[in-house]
Amino acid sequence: MKIKKTVIGMIAAMTAFVGQAESSAPFRLSLKSDGVRTSLGAETLTYSSQWDGGDGATVTIAENGAVVADGLSGEGTRPWSVTRNGTYVLTHTTYTNGVAGKVETATFVVTGKDVPFSADDVAIAGFTGKYDGAAHGVGVTVKDGIEDVSLKYAYGSLGTMSPTSEWSGSVPTITDVGAMTVWCEIAAPGYITHTNSATVVISPREVTLTSGSASKVYDGTALVNGNVTVGGDGFVDGEGASYTYTGSQTNVGESENAFTYTLNTGTKASNYNITTVNGTLTVTKASVGGGTSGGEEPGDGEVPQGGISKFDASFVYDDEGHTINTNALTAAFGSAMVGASAIEYAVDDGTGESPVLPWLETTPVYTNAGEYVVWYRVKNPNYEDFVHAAKLSITKRSVTVSVAGHTATCAYDTTEKTVSGYDVATEDALYDIAANTVFSGAALASRTDVGTTAMGLSVENFANKNENFEVTYLVSDGWLKIEPRIIGDDPANWDIRLDRAEMYDGTEKSAPIIQVAFVKPDDNLDYIPYTLEGNTATDAGNYKLRITGTGNYSGTVEKDWAITPRNVTLSSGGAEWVYDGEAHSQSAVSVTGDGFAAGEGASYSGFPVVRHVADAATPRPNTFEYTLNANTKAQNYVITTVNGTVKMSPRAITLTAPTKEKDYDGAPLMFGADEIVASLTNGGQGLPALPNGETFTLSNFASITEAGRVDATFTVADGTALMADYAITTVPGTLTVRKNATEITVTAKSGSWVYDGTAH
Repeated sequence: MKIKKTVIGMIAAMTAFVGQAESSAPFRLSLKSDGVRTSLGAETLTYSSQWDGGDGATVTIAENGAVVADGLSGEGTRPWSVTRNGTYVLTHTTYTNGVAGKVETATFVVTGKDVPFSADDVAIAGFTGKYDGAAHGVGVTVKDGIEDVSLKYAYGSLGTMSPTSEWSGSVPTITDVGAMTVWCEIAAPGYITHTNSATVVISPREVTLTSGSASKVYDGTALVNGNVTVGGDGFVDGEGASYTYTGSQTNVGESENAFTYTLNTGTKASNYNITTVNGTLTVTKASVGGGTSGGEEPGDGEVPQGGISKFDASFVYDDEGHTINTNALTAAFGSAMVGASAIEYAVDDGTGESPVLPWLETTPVYTNAGEYVVWYRVKNPNYEDFVHAAKLSITKRSVTVSVAGHTATCAYDTTEKTVSGYDVATEDALYDIAANTVFSGAALASRTDVGTTAMGLSVENFANKNENFEVTYLVSDGWLKIEPRIIGDDPANWDIRLDRAEMYDGTEKSAPIIQVAFVKPDDNLDYIPYTLEGNTATDAGNYKLRITGTGNYSGTVEKDWAITPRNVTLSSGGAEWVYDGEAHSQSAVSVTGDGFAAGEGASYSGFPVVRHVADAATPRPNTFEYTLNANTKAQNYVITTVNGTVKMSPRAITLTAPTKEKDYDGAPLMFGADEIVASLTNGGQGLPALPNGETFTLSNFASITEAGRVDATFTVADGTALMADYAITTVPGTLTVRKNATEITVTAKSGSWVYDGTAH
């Protein structure tokens, strides 16, 4: 079959793609080659699914990969318009017995229909700038009126001629410092696809970090400044750094305020060019005062009156070298100045206004009495020099020279005593008496009796020969003192005895005779009979006898003297009683031993009262109390009490039951309490009744009803009388029931019956 060719500019033989078929007869597609053609505008495709030698076929048309007609079968036509340049594919599928078999495709490209974009239709802009934390890419602008624009992007490294990435609909961007070339493919219906490129370049921010500067006057503490100023482009919002400061200046001088920084999380070093600049820390010299130019010295205390410095020093001449108070000076400046200081010294020029140079490491030392000016200079690298003067005063040493006559103290012994001579001395070891003084004099004293005699010492021609001493002469006269001889108990000197002791008898005692034998014949003693504050020598007690010496004798001897108390024994009597219902006591008391003094004594009470046997079944102490009479003092007696004993015995009693008898009469034979006979005995003497009408409780009386005999027994218990107060004997009687002697006749009755089978 021959097809009329209507495709203009078809390159290669592509049959079966027609505008208008010459015939509607079925045709066979022969797809053998691709081609390029220009658009024909509106076209009509006539198709047939008939297949030579087969049973059918389908036709599919795709435009730029998108299916525009699918599964065309049978015979017919389909309108089709090629509206722009593009690539088109026809697919012919054959079927045999309903099964898809051979597939043929033909591809052709339509060109020459689209026009290129003009210069002002499309623009692509890149980006060049510093890192700002935002994402940057290219910007594409398409002139208004161009519709259905399609954009695709690809990118590559800066300087490359073609992209290295896949094409995508998303704009490539970068945020951090870096660079790239971005290509953009711009397509729109009716236009030739346009491709252009632009660059995106992000450079780092320039940041300057400057640490703070600071200055101060030296105070011994480190000077630091923890401030950092961020300059230049600065950090992007939300980004930054933390700082560690290593800069420090303590001593006088200056140094850089060095520091380090650490970028915060999220802050990348590659996005910044960071420059650090160190500030300056400056410490200037301090001053603790003006020294010679004014200002107060450091340290405690004040300048002494008449002095010139807090470190003035005053000494008394001691033959040692002295200087100003360097210890206080060193301590004061050690506290006022931080760090090591050096102190230098110089002597005065004699005016008190200027030092004599050079300065010396050691302080001037002076020994002799006088006033001296010493200059000092304190040097410390962190302070201004401090220069000042101080005064050293060495006063004369006060010395007391004692000129003492000899003394003696003797006890009186009737012989004459004599003392003579003198001593010259001082307690100051620095003062040489022989070298520094001139002395002459004489003395003598004597006596026998108690008293004191001065020797009449005279001192002549004393002279001081040393400028370092202020000498005072203390002259004391010598003397001889005779002291009284002390009396005492020493048998070698004295024998003092008492002639008797006393016992209290109610009368006042006279002092006992004291016998004294002296070694010496002198008898000038005062005698005090006795002492006992607030008492006379009447009552028993301890007394002191005192002998006091006078004249050539002194001292006191005391001797003990006692009035002893009387020993008295008070004895209560004893007694025994037989219970008679009455209360008994024994109140007799005998007085033995030394007895009471005439007209003195005691009363007695508290004796035990015994009424019942239970009160004193066995002998009990007859205790008692005594009360001394109003004129009888306890201190005059040693009283011992002796107790007798008391006892209560039970009274004997016999209770006798009656003896009774009768003939049997069916009634019981009994007896009662009123039938019991009581008999009391006391040493064989019977009493008709219990004391005070006392009674016992009697019960459980025996009885008998039937003929026979039983003991008439009963039970005794406490009533108004207590059984414990009695020794009870019970004597039972007898109860006898005799048989009745009356004769009894018993007669049986007679009877007769007719036999009826029962007993009668």
